[in-house]
Amino acid sequence: QLELCNSIRRTISELATSVRDMGKPMLADISLIEPVHQVIQEELKGKSHSTIVRVELMVLLYLFNPMLIVSRKHEKNGAFREIARVMGVEISNLSKYKTNLLWHYKTYRDFRELTNATYEKIVENILK
Repeated sequence: QLELCNSIRRTISELATSVRDMGKPMLADISLIEPVHQVIQEELKGKSHSTIVRVELMVLLYLFNPMLIVSRKHEKNGAFREIARVMGVEISNLSKYKTNLLWHYKTYRDFRELTNATYEKIVENILK
């Protein structure tokens, strides 16, 4: 039974580490938000304003502060404020969009596919 308890503790520790790692941003330098924004805008030309805002917000948050997608807490690195500035959207409006991001992502396949494709394009450009 002691062995089982130790095994459970190790598993919990590994899961906690995985969750913590998933929350780490791919990009920490918020000065990169603007160039990423420009690429996203080019990629999403012709889409509706609300689609562009949602996709761009999802991609930027995932790149710069993924925990904000699921958290209502304020972030420490200023990424959300910088995203709002670069996108030209009031923080309160951006917060409203953020509230439903995961729901949109889970519910609408088109939104999910567009978000994934945009994210992959950005990552591909960053890694060049």
